[in-house]
Amino acid sequence: MIPIMSKISYTLLHEAELFIATRHAHVYWIENQKAIVCQAITDYIPHQEFQYIFNEILEFATENPTEMFIFDKSALVTFHQDSVRFFYFDWKPKMEKLGTKIYKHILPNNRTFKVSLDVTKDILRKEKPEICIDVPCIEYIESIDEAFH
Repeated sequence: MIPIMSKISYTLLHEAELFIATRHAHVYWIENQKAIVCQAITDYIPHQEFQYIFNEILEFATENPTEMFIFDKSALVTFHQDSVRFFYFDWKPKMEKLGTKIYKHILPNNRTFKVSLDVTKDILRKEKPEICIDVPCIEYIESIDEAFH
């Protein structure tokens, strides 16, 4: 199920370039904002596909200097723990080396998801205490609109 977005978000994404479309996510480039938006469109993204999507984003960002990455997880109900590990330990440091400094996430309105994510982050912090996986390294927002205001 695709989450309902505000008119501004809808317009932003329709003016954006869709450069990845899989069964589980759509990824957009908003050139005038130098922003990539990854929008989950199903309630779960399998780990293999998650890695594929994020490696493709990384490749795209090598050719298109990106300042902001927005991950709209509002459609998700659950996640694969290894995907979270891959995001923070592998993918995000590579994006930072390419110059992406602003990361904004939209979480689902689902308490179980948020609690599971907190537990996973606690595990990751124990594995790599130096890693920054919350504010100020990632800002949590309510909508795509909010990312640009």
